[in-house]
Amino acid sequence: MESLKIKNKDWRLLVTRDLPLVRFYMIAKSYKEKSRKIWGWTYNAGCLVSEKGIINVYRRDKYFKRGANYFKNLRNKRAYLRKFFNISKEETERVEANITQISKELKKKIKPGREKLLIIFKNLYIQFKRFWIIQNFTFTLDACFRQTGQENFLKPYEPLIRKIRSLTQDKTIILENLIDEVLGLLAKELKIRQPILLNSIPEEIINEKINKKEAIKRSRAYFLIVRDKSIIVTTRKKIILEWNSFLKGINTCSGKVGELKGRTVFPGRVKGKARVIIKKDELNEIKKGEIIVTPMTELDYIPFLKKVRAIITDEGGITCHAAIVAREMKKPCIIGTKIATQVLKDGDRVEVDAKRGVVKILK
Repeated sequence: MESLKIKNKDWRLLVTRDLPLVRFYMIAKSYKEKSRKIWGWTYNAGCLVSEKGIINVYRRDKYFKRGANYFKNLRNKRAYLRKFFNISKEETERVEANITQISKELKKKIKPGREKLLIIFKNLYIQFKRFWIIQNFTFTLDACFRQTGQENFLKPYEPLIRKIRSLTQDKTIILENLIDEVLGLLAKELKIRQPILLNSIPEEIINEKINKKEAIKRSRAYFLIVRDKSIIVTTRKKIILEWNSFLKGINTCSGKVGELKGRTVFPGRVKGKARVIIKKDELNEIKKGEIIVTPMTELDYIPFLKKVRAIITDEGGITCHAAIVAREMKKPCIIGTKIATQVLKDGDRVEVDAKRGVVKILK
């Protein structure tokens, strides 16, 4: 195994998600194999620490700078975005056709057997890697400029960036749900519990080399890092503790905070009690009139967002899910606070001033 000593200090928290290893490994492979080919720049050196299914994803500053500089140095930025729009449209049509075909196969009275399911899973893995790098382009481009303090640079291109985002945003969740369905059927065929597959690496599943003991360890905690030549996943406690301590140390706020600042995506001014949501299974705890505080909203959140008075997120840019939903629902929304889920607790009284992009803690 390559050395996992901490050599660089420029790691920055990018996202917090409720995701299984099998899904994030697909994402990591997508960046590693496809970013340079499809975007034009390499965006692969990331790491994450997973604890009980919650992953904190970090990326080095130099990769944010690389993406921002690549786009800034393009002679014709609109032509680049229009070309990417056409690529996105073609790939979305291909994904829709593939999803339809596989869904029909799974709806048949006689379900596919083990060998057929493994072929379907491999097909979905290949499809996901290519589609992820396309659907995540707008998020990554926006993150590169936000994390380097240049978020206003993309304003002239917002309409075209949103247009690209709108093509792919709903297809990702459908593709992910299909992968979960296939893994559920595979678990039955292989006579193992689905959580074992969810905490396995895709190649382990495809080659039927699933390590049950290791998968159980990963369900509790693991560390993943993307190197130039490999993606390393380890459950060694010493490494997890060292990296977790280091990463949290450079990305955690300290001291008393009375006010949070972020970016307004839909204006309004409301007061209410905070409800902090980290895992999707906490969504049922939301009560009418509360203010949701979360790393980022996803498609699964929509029925619950109808009950809240306002939305506050740690993450987010011009094309993020929370921004799109807040505009559609006309909910006051502040994104990109970075530390809201660290600072706020359930029941805290807050005032959301989404005209100024400020959250005041009233307790």
